[in-house]
Amino acid sequence: MLFFLSPLRELLLYSLKSDLYCYIPLIPFVSAYLIWLKKEKLCGLLNRSPRPVLLALAAGAGVLIPSLICFATQKAKYSWAWPIT
Repeated sequence: MLFFLSPLRELLLYSLKSDLYCYIPLIPFVSAYLIWLKKEKLCGLLNRSPRPVLLALAAGAGVLIPSLICFATQKAKYSWAWPIT
């Protein structure tokens, strides 16, 4: 979440100046309210098996880790694949 602190701050400042996007600061509160309404159903989802989540996490890590290693060693074949400078 710390990675997104600066862009979120810029978005908040922009939304406070804009009449079109003035609703953006309300989104976390509306989301929290909707989660509060469905909290019993969401708690029931937490009692399920963590196996699918762990499988998705492993697949994501399996893609992310080699690409980060490739980026760190500057052996990336395509420089456009990592536009982060």
